[in-house]
Amino acid sequence: MEFADGYEGVTHAGLLIVARDTGKMLLAQRAFDEDDAPEVQETWEPPSGKIEPGEDPFVGACRELEEETGLPLGPHEVVHGWRAGPEENYQGFVVTIRHESPLELATPDPEEVQALGWYTVEEAGTLNLRPEFAANDLDALVAHAVSGNEEDMPEETEEIAAATQAEVADDYQQEP
Repeated sequence: MEFADGYEGVTHAGLLIVARDTGKMLLAQRAFDEDDAPEVQETWEPPSGKIEPGEDPFVGACRELEEETGLPLGPHEVVHGWRAGPEENYQGFVVTIRHESPLELATPDPEEVQALGWYTVEEAGTLNLRPEFAANDLDALVAHAVSGNEEDMPEETEEIAAATQAEVADDYQQEP
């Protein structure tokens, strides 16, 4: 399995999406799964999941977002990232979008997600966060996303979003 430099050992990836207009982050509450460890059951976390063999972690994170929430990643900018997990096998990407996506447009997979919401760092602190996610400095992660002016978001983000969506669509159509 080949990975871009810096992604060796990554088996799971996710997107911490932060809306620049509100500074809120999109979090998903895991659906109950009796096979989950008790400390992870029904916790809140960024949409994420296992990447496919040979899949780029960012492409895998975008695919997981769409599979779990029904929301595609539109124009965006990747502003930061972090590693987590027992073997640093999780790659998180902090991504900014201009505005919160209306959750009425979401179609969460009930086997994966029981709830979605946009939360401030303070509001997220009151949720039962997944321990590996809660271990991060959420203020710092969100600060990377909202420290600039939304007008500074590069115009090429629409091209990047289209290319990412095309790559995700290609992955869906390829036979395993």
